[in-house]
Amino acid sequence: MVDIKTVEVPKSPGVYKFINIKKQIIYVGKSKDLSKRVRSYFTKKIQNKKILNMIREVTDISFVISDNEHDALLLENSLIKKNKPKYNILLRDDKTYPWICIKKERFPRIFLTRKITQDGSEYFGPYTNVKLINKLLNIIKTLYPIRTENYNFSDKKINDKKNKIYLKSHCKNGVTLILGFRDYPIQDEESYITEEQYMKNIDYARDILSGKFNTIKKRLKEEMNIHSINLEFEESQIIKEKIQLLENYKSKSIIVNNQKNDLDVFGIVDDEKSYYVNYMKIVNGTIVSSDTFKLGKKIKDKSELRQIIFNIRSKYNSHKNNIISNIKLDDILSNDINSHVPRLGEKKKLIDMSIKNTLFFKKNLYNEKKERKSKRLAVLIELKNKLNLKNIPFHVECYDISNIQGSNTVASLVTFQDGYPNKKEYRRFKIRDLNKPDDFESMKQVIRRRYKRVIDEDLSLPDLIIVDGGKGQL
Repeated sequence: MVDIKTVEVPKSPGVYKFINIKKQIIYVGKSKDLSKRVRSYFTKKIQNKKILNMIREVTDISFVISDNEHDALLLENSLIKKNKPKYNILLRDDKTYPWICIKKERFPRIFLTRKITQDGSEYFGPYTNVKLINKLLNIIKTLYPIRTENYNFSDKKINDKKNKIYLKSHCKNGVTLILGFRDYPIQDEESYITEEQYMKNIDYARDILSGKFNTIKKRLKEEMNIHSINLEFEESQIIKEKIQLLENYKSKSIIVNNQKNDLDVFGIVDDEKSYYVNYMKIVNGTIVSSDTFKLGKKIKDKSELRQIIFNIRSKYNSHKNNIISNIKLDDILSNDINSHVPRLGEKKKLIDMSIKNTLFFKKNLYNEKKERKSKRLAVLIELKNKLNLKNIPFHVECYDISNIQGSNTVASLVTFQDGYPNKKEYRRFKIRDLNKPDDFESMKQVIRRRYKRVIDEDLSLPDLIIVDGGKGQL
């Protein structure tokens, strides 16, 4: 389990991801104050067994900082839909998150469900805001007549493709009510919806559930214009109200933000030694992915930065033609990619959010490195005290002798500097002029050869020498 005392948690709105030992995201959450929310999981007051089980699995926590709680909610929803973390599905009052189902059947129904059945039906979600989803379903049913039950027919009769059936309907004030099924239409008596017409409605509903509002708005506006040209002002007003209904939902939606569309965001920060890059993938106005990387060296050539951007986009399977960044990338990207540095508006907010995440990532890395150094120093001080050394053993050299069934005797040297293995100083020695295994003589030879060279070349002597063996080797 992760030690929350060692985790740098931002005191700002955003999203947190709990990650297990297999590097899998097991829970995604959001908060207007990440520090308070995340630390609350690691108190003794937690009694919920499922939460306790989840916390025991957490080995790492990552964060995405946002400007406000609304953006955090947007990102949380996207990450849950993409990653489907197991504890997001299991932790809400012993229920799963709701999904919207388009049932695989003739004249498909659209409804909210908490159970997924592997029968070929389509599922959209999971969703975290049930009120918003009910509102979305009401909008779909207002815009398009969708059946909610079998009415007067059985499942068997409805799904028998030999039966040519229709939906009987009644339209009033722009709202179509479904009254039931009929085997055949009676002309000039009532309104009917054919299966072909109904499936077009399902396609439109699918676009809404996928966040593709522009397609629906365009079609409704074309219908409204036709009614206006034909002086059918009442029908035109009804469609105008439907468009307004769609706009009102969209402005409050956690799914869509028309200002952002489809694009890739790169926030790039450098210092004297390294580059730090934050990447956010925006699909249909939704942040679906966010990650930050440290590049171990300064970028000397712009072609290197081009390759880095290419690799990140490939990793996240992005083929977007639009890129925004805080630095100018026009001269390093191909001509088919539009790149610019936004100065105002929603895209500028995205860049600010990306930079904020980059700076937090950089600060967190620095704090982790600083803490690791403190822990190593504590270990070295403890070693000094236990061995009664005069100085802290910052430089340690360790020796061992080995052979293969009495022949091919070799020695090895392993070096530690400041508590870390210094692999560049590892050495292997071939033992000379010994025809039989002799660990004592072998150790003597290696020590003499090693420190003769150290003295001759004026190299630094170790603070501590450790040999594998007993008094004879010593």
